[in-house]
Amino acid sequence: MRLQNFFPYGLAIVTAIVAAGVKATPVTAQMTEQTLDQNGVALIASPYQNGKLHQLLIVEQLKRTRACWSEQPTNTPVTLINPLLSQFDFSGICGRATDSNGFSVRMGGQDLNWRYALQVVEKDRELVLIARSAYPKKTAPDFLIGRVGGTTPDFAKIVLEPGWRVARRIANGKLTGHFYLTTDRTLEQLVAAMEASSGTAATGLPSGNVPSTPPTVMPPGSVPITTTPSDQPRTTPPGPDIVLPISPAVPPAPPIR
Repeated sequence: MRLQNFFPYGLAIVTAIVAAGVKATPVTAQMTEQTLDQNGVALIASPYQNGKLHQLLIVEQLKRTRACWSEQPTNTPVTLINPLLSQFDFSGICGRATDSNGFSVRMGGQDLNWRYALQVVEKDRELVLIARSAYPKKTAPDFLIGRVGGTTPDFAKIVLEPGWRVARRIANGKLTGHFYLTTDRTLEQLVAAMEASSGTAATGLPSGNVPSTPPTVMPPGSVPITTTPSDQPRTTPPGPDIVLPISPAVPPAPPIR
């Protein structure tokens, strides 16, 4: 009798918990984007392992109080970058993103999220920025987003391919600190163009000099930024977007040299 009497109450409790859980599940955020002043943001191939490998670093000039980076042309197509934000407290002056918590790929108005990871690899004696399929069994090719113009063991400027730009994520109408590398073309259109140009099904870029695991980097706000990443894969799940206050439009800043 006790079990029979308890069961309806137990079922009611479980039902209430499940219902509460359903109600507490957040609605999927509606993502849009805001294109940034392209002169006020730098895409950088950031070296680690003594310059043998590179990873993507994005730096944004938020205020003109102090320059966040400087550029140094060379006698090659490579432009070296000096990330000046490592020399002072850049809080509120410079923005920075160092991993997938801070940047991702967006194509044709759709977030690719974890489908693709942004990596800097060496291909044909050049450092290039690619989007690499995150699936164990590739169902889509890697594709090119930007170029350095050569190789270097130092910090170097990444120049985006035509049609690509840097934008900021807007989640449910709120401006966030997350960067998009975005294009108006859809993934399907890009793959079709790759197949048409090659005459065969797109199979992706050669791996080149690619680390077996994504590098672990220091969290934003720490100095210096030239750190040696761990050999272990990153297991920390992505954190929530940092919501930024939407301020009046600021006139574009001149290029930083």
